[in-house]
Amino acid sequence: MTVERIEKLFMSHHRWERGDVGMLCSDETERKTIFERQQFVLQFFLGFLKLNSQSLTPVVPTCEILHTTAPSVWLSSSLTSMSSSAFSNCLELMGHDPFLASYQRTEVLRRVKQIYGPVSSFSQAVISQLGVIATQLSLDELNAIRLTERRSIAALGTVSDWNSRQLATLFSTVLNSTKQNPSQLDSSTLVAMGYIVCGAKATEMRSFNPIELSKAVLRLGRLRLSCSEEQLQALVELLTHSLAFGLMSSWGTDVFIEIGVLAVGIPDMAMSALVKEQIEGIAPLAISMMPQEKFAVVFSPEKIVMFSYEQAVAVTDNQRSVLSDLQKTALAMVLTPWDDKPVDFRDADNFEPEEPIKKAAALDKWEGEDEDEDVKDNWDDDEEDEEKKTDVKKPEPKVSEKKKLSEKIKEKENRMKKKQQEAMEQQEEEQLTPEEQLAEKLRVKKLQEDADLELAKDAFGVGSTSNSVTGIDAMCPSSKEDFTEFEKMLKEKITQFEKSVHYSSFLESLFRELCISLEVDDLKKISNSLSVLLSEKQKQEKQNKGKKKKKVVLAGGLKAQLKDDLDYAAFDGGYAQDYEDFM
Repeated sequence: MTVERIEKLFMSHHRWERGDVGMLCSDETERKTIFERQQFVLQFFLGFLKLNSQSLTPVVPTCEILHTTAPSVWLSSSLTSMSSSAFSNCLELMGHDPFLASYQRTEVLRRVKQIYGPVSSFSQAVISQLGVIATQLSLDELNAIRLTERRSIAALGTVSDWNSRQLATLFSTVLNSTKQNPSQLDSSTLVAMGYIVCGAKATEMRSFNPIELSKAVLRLGRLRLSCSEEQLQALVELLTHSLAFGLMSSWGTDVFIEIGVLAVGIPDMAMSALVKEQIEGIAPLAISMMPQEKFAVVFSPEKIVMFSYEQAVAVTDNQRSVLSDLQKTALAMVLTPWDDKPVDFRDADNFEPEEPIKKAAALDKWEGEDEDEDVKDNWDDDEEDEEKKTDVKKPEPKVSEKKKLSEKIKEKENRMKKKQQEAMEQQEEEQLTPEEQLAEKLRVKKLQEDADLELAKDAFGVGSTSNSVTGIDAMCPSSKEDFTEFEKMLKEKITQFEKSVHYSSFLESLFRELCISLEVDDLKKISNSLSVLLSEKQKQEKQNKGKKKKKVVLAGGLKAQLKDDLDYAAFDGGYAQDYEDFM
């Protein structure tokens, strides 16, 4: 195996890694594994792993070979044996190699000092090429280094391997080199500082310009900052300034997406009060960085079930270990929606019985008691009693909401499993390219998330997609027939209370409120109809006084005479029906 063949092998993998599939499929753990294999292959076939390899002359790579194989797979002796010009040309490549080991960085830094002199004399161009190599500088050397340009600040600000003491020293060095105080730092400088921002104390962060910070937060929120919770909270307080993002209660999904990991600094009380729209914007990286105690406190089962699949995957093992059983179940609903998980999250304090206690119905003689004992003097009275009996309905027992919820959950689970099965069968039938297969996988996962979200909404009562409203509440009349049906239902509902002492005042107030928006002509029609009703009622009272023994059948008399007493042809013959509905 020659160096040329090793180069071709590495180049083919680089091409796959930079492709669409490779960018989606390779994660940090897999890249680390691939690097270790590449390092072994190169060092084994070039003889670096032989017993007496120290006595052999090291193989010195060229700068071109380092671009195809990566500096970290080579021995540090091979890197430092390069010529000064080749070493200088590849210095930036070495500084940006994330797998460059600590001992390799130390040897490379020693070679840099041999070429460019002490750290205090490093030019801005050299500093901008150091990258991870600068992590081997001592605190005194970090104090002596000059960071006057943004490119040199940015080169060190992109390094995430700094410890807390190095970050504090670098933050002071930036202020001293630029001759600025924390309140004078603009957005471009804050962006260039990157991880170095965590070197500022919480008190220094509170003096940052909130407007400049809001401009830089899009970049800072993408970094796995090593700031403490107190530091992040200080940055969040600045973002709530009226000139930045305003009050936290007004933040939408876009703001939470923009602030990224800074969401970890939101206070516990405010975090626990977030709504679904805000939770959707929390970055998965922010969730993984949240302290486990805080995570368990601020995210109830009702909040966890609002997570997306990516957010749920970001939950760490340490965070999961402190969750309650209900929280773990809610998380499992998001991660594995196809499993048959329990979804009843009620506790002992809020427990409701499955079967509601039924109240005893009030009995009267219409229910059948003594119905054979009374003999009516007037057969019309019997007819009236029969009509009243048909109006009186037994109260229907109220079906338990818990029972309805369980039924809806089972139905949604069945529908969800059916959709997943259909999607899998369709995917097996079709011959797709790798890109199309990836898109189909993302589509199926989105269907799973949507179905799980609907299931969780029903479980927690967050929202409901099913329409279980019946009766008068479900009516939405549009045609004349619909309004006629609506009339009957409304009349039956209102006339149940006609024996109340407040019934007449209620009708007076109700009709007044209903007629406020009507035109004058419509009001006249209604007024005429009510006047006719009043006239008929007065006639009936006179007849009742003159003939006490003979009862007047209201419904029959009025219905027979209304249309003869008043000509309704001008009103399309509809006000007799209106009169009946008012009664």
